[in-house]
Amino acid sequence: MNIPAAPADQDRGTLLDVGSYNVQIGNVSEVTSKSGTPGIQIDYTCDVGEIREWVYITPKTRWKLQELLDACRVETPEGAFDLDIATLIEKTLRIVVEEKTFDGKKQTHVAGHELANRTANVSTKTAVSDDDIPF
Repeated sequence: MNIPAAPADQDRGTLLDVGSYNVQIGNVSEVTSKSGTPGIQIDYTCDVGEIREWVYITPKTRWKLQELLDACRVETPEGAFDLDIATLIEKTLRIVVEEKTFDGKKQTHVAGHELANRTANVSTKTAVSDDDIPF
């Protein structure tokens, strides 16, 4: 498949800030790390922004993939299995976005996956005035 380059002036959207968000999975694709580890790239979107995550799959990191699949209500067998990643597209779940420092730069990343709920999307960096608190 030949994929053309995106225009240099293309708007990439608003990156989700630290917080907890109900999101929908947009694009999902298979990837391989520089060291040869297989994984999946997942694009999440919601009403306030978007974020991308890479989940690399090894026996020691399978828990993270399982957490994602559980949050998407995808049933999985014990042991090894084949995953059709297309089944993740348009699934709704809740993600937790945290900040970490990588190579001296602060970056946000997906730190957890949960079942979607009715709680509004919340950035924990939003300043709240004491006057806005009802007690």
